[in-house]
Amino acid sequence: PRSTLFPYTTLFRSLLYCLLVGTRTTADCLSEEKREGTLGLLFLTDLKGYDVVSGKLVANSMNAAYGLLAAVPVLAIPLLMGGVTPGEFARMSAVLLDALFLSLSIGMFASAISRSWRNAMALTFLLVLIFTAGFPALGAWVGHKMNLNEPEFACFLPSAGYAYAMGLDFFFKSKPMEFYWSLGTIHLLGWVFFGLAAL
Repeated sequence: PRSTLFPYTTLFRSLLYCLLVGTRTTADCLSEEKREGTLGLLFLTDLKGYDVVSGKLVANSMNAAYGLLAAVPVLAIPLLMGGVTPGEFARMSAVLLDALFLSLSIGMFASAISRSWRNAMALTFLLVLIFTAGFPALGAWVGHKMNLNEPEFACFLPSAGYAYAMGLDFFFKSKPMEFYWSLGTIHLLGWVFFGLAAL
């Protein structure tokens, strides 16, 4: 029935929002400063690269974070009605936060290495697409070519879609560690792109 699918379709839409929001919010924040010639002024102060990136990330991601925060109570309605377990709700919230952080960090990185807003947005979208869908497709192809019973597990770890699937009770009960490995990998990737943007 449609009522049973409601929490999962809402979660999936929220995940898409988290993955794509970096393209709109952070992908042009540093490249815009470069085009206007004001980025150099920031470094005349005592600010370091990570200070500038942190400030820009927080300033440009507040609306995105508030948007996700507004969606979380809606996701909790099926929890109150008994359609979703508390563990599943907590895991899905963690996946959404990680996906948001990764998307925003990739946007900061793309903005740091680009001057054109089009290039920055395209690079952000491409990198998110590679990590979310490209690596799992590669893992499935490798598993098929090597005649493995299951796809290559390591290729699925950076995918927020995979973490979303493994966070569902049905899959989590059989393979809980795969969810945590995927969640940790996504979080680590977010910090890697944040560090690269600061450099």
